[in-house]
Amino acid sequence: MNKIFRIIAIVLSTVLILFATVSFLLKFYRVSTANEEKEFSSLAVVADVEIVYNKIGIPHIYADSKEDLFFGIGFSQAENRLWQMDFYRRIAEGKLSEVLGDNYILTDKFMRSIGIPSITSEIYQKMPNSTKMALQKFSDGINYFIEQNNQNFPLEFSILGYKPEKWRPENCIEIQRLLALQMTPSVLTDIIFSQITNFRGIEFTKLLLPNFQGKKQFNPINPTFSDQDFIDTLRESDTLQNIYFKNTKEVFEKIGINDFNGGSNSWVIRKKTDSTYRATLANDLHLPMTTPSILFQIQAFSDDNFHVTGFTIPGIPFVVSGRNDNIAWGFTNMLADQFDYFEERINKNGNKFLNQDSVFTPIKFIIDTIHVKDKNYYRYYQRFTDRSCIISDFHIYNSEYLFLQKKRKTNQKNISYSFNWTGKIPTDELTALFKINSAENWNEFLQATSHWCTPGVVFSYADADGNIANRPSALIPEREKEINPWLVNKYRKVHFEWKTETLNKLRYSFNPSSNYLASANNSFFDSSYSYISYYFDNDSRIKRIYEFLSKLRDFELRDMKNMQLDVYSYYSKSIMNIVLPILNHSKSIMSNKELEILKDLNKWDFRMTGNDICPTVFNAFLLNLIYNTFHDELGDEFFLDYTYYSTIPYNRILELLNSRSGLFFDNNKTETNENFAFTVFKSYQDALKYLKDFSKNPTLEKWKWSDFHRLKINHIFSNNKHLQDIFANYSVGLSGSWSTINYGNWEFRKPFNIRTGVATRLIINMHDSVVNSIIPGGISGDPTNLNYNNQIRIWSNGGYFKIIHSKNRIVSNNKRIFHSIK
Repeated sequence: MNKIFRIIAIVLSTVLILFATVSFLLKFYRVSTANEEKEFSSLAVVADVEIVYNKIGIPHIYADSKEDLFFGIGFSQAENRLWQMDFYRRIAEGKLSEVLGDNYILTDKFMRSIGIPSITSEIYQKMPNSTKMALQKFSDGINYFIEQNNQNFPLEFSILGYKPEKWRPENCIEIQRLLALQMTPSVLTDIIFSQITNFRGIEFTKLLLPNFQGKKQFNPINPTFSDQDFIDTLRESDTLQNIYFKNTKEVFEKIGINDFNGGSNSWVIRKKTDSTYRATLANDLHLPMTTPSILFQIQAFSDDNFHVTGFTIPGIPFVVSGRNDNIAWGFTNMLADQFDYFEERINKNGNKFLNQDSVFTPIKFIIDTIHVKDKNYYRYYQRFTDRSCIISDFHIYNSEYLFLQKKRKTNQKNISYSFNWTGKIPTDELTALFKINSAENWNEFLQATSHWCTPGVVFSYADADGNIANRPSALIPEREKEINPWLVNKYRKVHFEWKTETLNKLRYSFNPSSNYLASANNSFFDSSYSYISYYFDNDSRIKRIYEFLSKLRDFELRDMKNMQLDVYSYYSKSIMNIVLPILNHSKSIMSNKELEILKDLNKWDFRMTGNDICPTVFNAFLLNLIYNTFHDELGDEFFLDYTYYSTIPYNRILELLNSRSGLFFDNNKTETNENFAFTVFKSYQDALKYLKDFSKNPTLEKWKWSDFHRLKINHIFSNNKHLQDIFANYSVGLSGSWSTINYGNWEFRKPFNIRTGVATRLIINMHDSVVNSIIPGGISGDPTNLNYNNQIRIWSNGGYFKIIHSKNRIVSNNKRIFHSIK
């Protein structure tokens, strides 16, 4: 019988390989003739629209009106990224199981619990007509491509055996909300810290958090709150949290938004020449490294003065980072805490919840059906309190109509979780982007950004008159004093809500005397707020950026490029200034190899250079130091959970080193009393052993940083052995780290393998028309297309492509022309 199964498996594998190969060859034939002029006729355009592709595949779109221009943007995105766009909207709508099978039912249930489609409909209804028009024409362009290519869709559709549905304007909003969720770390960290609190108590958990300025004015625990409050529900709540966290983490890993450690850098600088100023903007976004790239370069010009050059997100028609004729803009993630969990008390039958008046109130039940590939469907009940869907239900995956069965078998009794998220509030970020794209001056930009709420961002601004600004823009929850923003909020006799949501009261900076401004996910604090976040990044990047900017009396393009590629780490300098005296004091008990490496560390310039061994030793030391400091207090599972959002332990370990605090440095699993110096020395020894085992080579010359610090850009099919050769991976060793301007971050579970990196670099001098940009991939999402990954090598070597921001049409034989059917 086993032999028969093996034969069947071999046959099926062979068929799949042949199918993939034939599909590849057919696609290659199509691509080989794609670089030509094609003409179309459509009722959806009023006048001629042209899409002209430059030599690296970036579309330059020309039209008489904005309406026709958005049609062209939609067509160009669909022609290059249709499957990626469809994948994004399927994630947001919870419809992956339809095309990927029952392994994605949990993913779909979680996303449906978040409820993006329902809030999307409300947002769209309230949108101004101008934004609705833009989204509709954009959708028309996508749908026209779908109609014209009904038998020739991108390769992924053929492999999975389905065709895309028509694009709707609401899909654009769904993708914006999906990306907002990706930029919201507290979806997982609140569960992590709740589990640790159940394990060790609230006072211990508070010691694990970084001590940002905001914490001094924020008492995270109501004075009446004590560990006694956990006793009645500790075991039950802990079980629920553990299961919920594991399943939520699995969901995020499957859909590729599991790394919340992304950030960004952005700065603006102005220089006085004669009696005028000129301004320059630089922006590099740090996002999960995937192929196709999360960003899409375009240039779009209409005769009614809508002129933009920059980056869009596939599925959204507006430029998120770029310029028009008058202004340039970029952004960084504010890392505001905009998500909270709340414990709900449910009766034994699971059909009533305790409301704020301490009265059991009927739960709202909705039957939901998930269509599953190669199966009929999966049907289940969603339960709703007055706050939200009970999100903790999503991981219960063993029976249909679960809550109406008389004999329920669940992991919970009468505790469930609801949530609040600013993404549930009908705010209009796409109108904000549309207005930003159209703005002609600072006042119009300021008004446009007032619409932006979720996720919280810090916009950078520069204009043709030489003005510069930083504009924080976010919806900040104003929490009742009983609400804890970094734990699952325990049940009280009175339910507590967010009192209000405060929009855009954060202070902005305009034309400072320093003549420069920057943001890098760093901590900032406005005295009008008691709490913004614990998720800010270390100040290593922002400190280095300000060091550069403060010294630039006369700046050129090369200065901006050098800054974006800089690998100096203030964080490593801060750590080593504390560590090196301890290690130097311990030379008498070191081996020859330990002494040899210490000699190099004493001469290290704190640059994360790829051909140097010192960055390798430092990062291995840091990992072992964090392990030796926290692991004995947390154990295997909680340690890995605590380090999931690595910014928190990175920030906290530096604070502990500065304070020489003995609580964490003593290993509670030994009888001896280890101190700060012992832990540092042990971590140094452990790091060298770790590197020897990791590299399987004791030779120091083999420990160069770029041999360890590697980026592997993957497609969703990259792990399929039959398809990975088609959807080629790209692997390269890089300089830099999470603490340098040239950014690369990894998980503690998988050290040094870069998951989040520089997804784009952009430099704009508003004094001229050149836009310098690059992405780690290419415009096309088709692996058979020459523009699939044609920018990767230039990107990895620190290069840029130039686009001239000009309405003068570029010359190319690779174009699409659309004529109106009158």
